[in-house]
Amino acid sequence: MREVYTHNGLKVKRMLRKIKDKEHGSFTNMPRNVLMDCVLDPHQLINRDTADFTVGLLTHVSERHPEYTFWVDTVLDGKKGYMKHMYVFNDEECLGKIDWSYYNDSMEFRNERVSADIKRGDCKKTSKISTAKNIFARYFYPLTLYEEMETVELDVMGALADHTWSLKRGRDDASRDIIEVLTTMLGRENPELLEFVRANGMSKQLESKAKDKEAIAITNSLNKSIEDSKGQFIFLKESMYYSAAAGKVRRMKRDDLSEDVLTAIGLLKIAENNTAIDGVGYKATADKFYITEELNFDFDE
Repeated sequence: MREVYTHNGLKVKRMLRKIKDKEHGSFTNMPRNVLMDCVLDPHQLINRDTADFTVGLLTHVSERHPEYTFWVDTVLDGKKGYMKHMYVFNDEECLGKIDWSYYNDSMEFRNERVSADIKRGDCKKTSKISTAKNIFARYFYPLTLYEEMETVELDVMGALADHTWSLKRGRDDASRDIIEVLTTMLGRENPELLEFVRANGMSKQLESKAKDKEAIAITNSLNKSIEDSKGQFIFLKESMYYSAAAGKVRRMKRDDLSEDVLTAIGLLKIAENNTAIDGVGYKATADKFYITEELNFDFDE
């Protein structure tokens, strides 16, 4: 908790300024720490009706807490006035707001402690002066050291979390920049970097990278062949061969296929699934293939 009462911020500031500048009135029947919001001759504070017990409560709490200041927003009637709202201060700290509800003849108490304690609504209400005294004693007092330290704990934890996140972000940004530079150097086969990689026992990784680079080039070539419609998809079903090329589908027997296509299918059939062969095609599964149009079986070159 940072403040006991956090609402009506501008109004609270104006009240504090008026208290400091002594721009307020007083009541003939109240202690000096009970202030009237109007700069007029002293008035008598009264209860509006028989249900209202403002005078009794305010007399009790103002005498019991002379260190507090009670600012009363007053509805005037001649030389008398009754409470509309009341704000309680301890020096410059607002401890809460008290209202008398003329709709249900009850007194309403509001501050952050009340809000944290109730399950419904925004205030504690009572139509009994004894209960009102207990509510005031239980909830209207200055911010405690424990409450302040709870806020300190939350502030420090939040700041530390932000600082940790900032450091990690800086580290990740630096790592990403380094990786981008190293990736570029590796792609250009920078001699110094390759020597460093080999010296640190990563020769196998370099060989794997070279193989992957070659494999990627083959798959890119096959993808280009498919985009340009320079090949055919083959589906084997029982003894029949189904071919799809350039939007046309044909059903053929083995004898209907060219020798080169049969050779390509034969090479792919003995390969593992998900294998691409340069100048031949791609095997997806045991019965699904792609055969490139420009076949090249010169593997030794």
